[in-house]
Amino acid sequence: MPESATSTVSDQTHLLEGGSQDIHFRPGQPGFVSVHSVPSPHVAHTETGLLAMVSLRRPGSTTPLATAKFKVPSLSMLLSYNATAADLAVPGDWTCTVSNESLDPINFATVVTFPIANPLATASINIEFLNLVLAKVVSAAAIQIHLESSDASSASSLTLSPDIAALLKVPTFNQFPIADQAHTLIDVAGHHIDTVFRIMNLNSDPEYPIIVLSAEPLELTVVMQFDTTSAKLAALDAGVPDIIFEQFSIEINVGFDGSLQLVCGAEAHATILGFNFDESDAVASGVQDGINKHIQGNQAFAWLLDRKQVRAQIDNAFIRLMRLDPRDPQGVIIAQAQINSYHIDGGALIVTYFVLTP
Repeated sequence: MPESATSTVSDQTHLLEGGSQDIHFRPGQPGFVSVHSVPSPHVAHTETGLLAMVSLRRPGSTTPLATAKFKVPSLSMLLSYNATAADLAVPGDWTCTVSNESLDPINFATVVTFPIANPLATASINIEFLNLVLAKVVSAAAIQIHLESSDASSASSLTLSPDIAALLKVPTFNQFPIADQAHTLIDVAGHHIDTVFRIMNLNSDPEYPIIVLSAEPLELTVVMQFDTTSAKLAALDAGVPDIIFEQFSIEINVGFDGSLQLVCGAEAHATILGFNFDESDAVASGVQDGINKHIQGNQAFAWLLDRKQVRAQIDNAFIRLMRLDPRDPQGVIIAQAQINSYHIDGGALIVTYFVLTP
């Protein structure tokens, strides 16, 4: 029997005391059905000691095939059941029920994974060629970043080409605030100098970003260097020295599991009475916090925090690039491909996928 694929359904819901949520799905063949649910908050008031309960039922049955109860506190809730051919004899949707057993409202983010009767296929792409394609994509994106802090206004900006902005479903021009950096300098005598610094003239290098595929872990790494020739953190108080940039960069690691991590790096110093003081970590963390707050608070970028949506963007890109969707002789797509997994084999990226039945 050929290896088969798995599919997932997911949902997020807000359940009040005693409330429950039903998630419907349909396994296509025998195999493991697994449920992963994350409660937020994971600590709540309860009379029974229970936080939540998860159960699985077959079509037409009120008796659960499997049930798991989770006590307070529970960071994550897992339930697994090995569905047999007899379990699948009755056609129809299965039901996963998540119930709030506490006295407080709880948000549940739940993913159900189950086998489907679609044989897996594989396709490959040479990594060297892929990196060339990725370089062309970032060049076409025409990314420009201007970083400038302020006391309240949105003085920083991100600019993308219209085609790439449409692909990512974000604005072509986006302004955002980075707060002026409150900081304490300590001179050679041990005196504390409390002041506020303003980032000025920090612009992305037009030769960047660069993007490469890394194997362990499997991820795309995007590096953006900045032109620091005239950049500085200007002290807003008289008599306090400015902080000078030697280097500034933003690195974004996009995992093929949908994870995304943004890291700022800096080399910066202040000169006091002829002595250099390293302010690199404070500068990098201040800018990174400002960018992260903007991502978290801007609906256009909210998908970057959702692993499922990030993974979907990666999958869609590779389905198009590798032309995994079946087509008729005229090149018209006649069915939808869905990627199951990725891995590296030598100099190639191997994509395992299946085609959904029309």
